[in-house]
Amino acid sequence: MSARRLALLSLAALLIGAALPVATASAADGGLLCQLLGIGCPPPDPGPGPNPGPPTTPTTPTTPTGSTTDATETTDTTTTGTQTVPTPPDDGRHCVPGVGKVENGKVGPIEIGDGAQRVVNHAGALPRHLEPGLIRYCVKGGGRIDVTFHAGRVAMAVTRAQGYRYKQLGPGDPVAGLRKGAKGAHKNKAAGFRIDHVLIGEDGGFVKYVAPVSHALLHDRNALKHHLRRAGV
Repeated sequence: MSARRLALLSLAALLIGAALPVATASAADGGLLCQLLGIGCPPPDPGPGPNPGPPTTPTTPTTPTGSTTDATETTDTTTTGTQTVPTPPDDGRHCVPGVGKVENGKVGPIEIGDGAQRVVNHAGALPRHLEPGLIRYCVKGGGRIDVTFHAGRVAMAVTRAQGYRYKQLGPGDPVAGLRKGAKGAHKNKAAGFRIDHVLIGEDGGFVKYVAPVSHALLHDRNALKHHLRRAGV
């Protein structure tokens, strides 16, 4: 099984709450999973004690005759909990395109009802962050797209990138017209406004995010609030 195939299967398993053993991967495959998806990484070195002190610049000490000195190499890492998760470079190549169209049930190539593997195959970039029920992508030029799942299918796709627009409305635009019913907008207690099956989040009089949602999620306020919290909005 190729490393790419194993990575996709591991991602799909995470998103539906399954437990695919990372131990089945070879050492090379495990390193790729850690680098691309942040899973299967070795735990960080706890150090010599509870308070090892600040790192020091390696020097070449003068060693008395008859004695030896052990040299220790240190490496900077970004840690999350008990896992060491390398931070991928944010140079644009790892992000989805900066401009896209939002429609009922769709943000760019990501559609409501898609499975996890289809999202990964069509997004145009590797995930920036993932956890059970959530995939997050960075967007070229700034912003992000958070994709939440229910029963292994996309239930909501939230974009905070200014290049993604719904009916010529996108993050950063004023919401004054929406309060008067422009574009067919209705007030929504969970988000701010709703147009058809698209939520328009408000923050300080401006659009914070645009989020197509599934029909079932739109009519379940508690579930909708849960998915918005999962997406971080």
